[in-house]
Amino acid sequence: MDKVRLAMVGTGSMGCYHLDRIGDIPEIELAGVCDFSADQAHKVAEKYKTHAFTDYKELVRKDRADAVMIVTPHYFHPPIAVWAFEQGVHVLCEKPIAVTVGEAQKWFDAHREHPDLKFGVVFHFRMSPLWNKVRQLIVSGELGQIHRIAWTITDWYRTQAYYNSGGWRGTWKGEGGGVLMNQCPHQLDLLQWLFGMPKRVSAVCRFGRYHKVEIEDDVTAILEYADGRTLTFVTSTGEYPGTNRLEICCNRGRVVIEKGTILFDRAVSLVSDYTMGSSEAWSKPEYWSCEVPYGGEDPARKGIIRDFVNVILGRESEVAAPGPEGINSLMLANAMVYSGVRRQAVELPLAAEEYDKLLAELVAGSK
Repeated sequence: MDKVRLAMVGTGSMGCYHLDRIGDIPEIELAGVCDFSADQAHKVAEKYKTHAFTDYKELVRKDRADAVMIVTPHYFHPPIAVWAFEQGVHVLCEKPIAVTVGEAQKWFDAHREHPDLKFGVVFHFRMSPLWNKVRQLIVSGELGQIHRIAWTITDWYRTQAYYNSGGWRGTWKGEGGGVLMNQCPHQLDLLQWLFGMPKRVSAVCRFGRYHKVEIEDDVTAILEYADGRTLTFVTSTGEYPGTNRLEICCNRGRVVIEKGTILFDRAVSLVSDYTMGSSEAWSKPEYWSCEVPYGGEDPARKGIIRDFVNVILGRESEVAAPGPEGINSLMLANAMVYSGVRRQAVELPLAAEEYDKLLAELVAGSK
């Protein structure tokens, strides 16, 4: 096997974005495209010289495709993936893997019955040289104990026209969430990939603060970890110009990731040693300011697709973002919304049935 027959389910703006890039991957043969709109499916199929389908079950079959890429509205992700596994087809899914942790579990149950099939999520930031360098700093112990983390990610600005562009956007019934479900899964995945999962989440969510929408477009959350670390997470689709700044305060000083750079204010000695060992009341530890170098080109989304294909072809052992890990970012998003609506802290792991009940209430009141 030297090529992977890839089916694309979902031909909206993001689906076409991926189609524009997979043409540069010689190991991929486009098996067909599927969209619930026949006009859209045929239009896209003509452009990319492939077959058009309006029923994903007709396209996503072992005799037509080796793998499927799911790029549909969120609620459709689990049923398409479960069908694919049952047909013996590998799955690569756009984020999020589902709208709720409970729905995501259906993926895992189906995948456990077909462990030979590959299952990945398009968390392409994991392939970024920048974020791999940050992870290396943490995993290597270079930062020492981490005390506090703050991530402000408000450069997801969207206009009202964006939410009006699709009937499913901006509603609980159609989208199942807002900035946490649509824009921030990448940062939520990086958050848990870098720092692990917290034990408690508290959040203030504003629903329709900046737009005429039902879902959250402004969030401030506090995450508490078992070892005493705290992490503040702030995001919005209504602020402009926005900020994307991650600050890590640690026993070796401070690291700031912003605008593509990693700035490390590195204390010469451990801050804790200086705090307890200094005999001077007003002294401060010496530190060096440096920019941490990292090399390599960011392969972005095309890289995560190529990685997925290489694993299927046996050239690599594991996908960069395994599907089961997608539940962590989803759980964080669910916990923040639950905390924001119920106005209470949430202990993790979040009880799936509790969030399902809450979402059902929100969908019942959805337009």
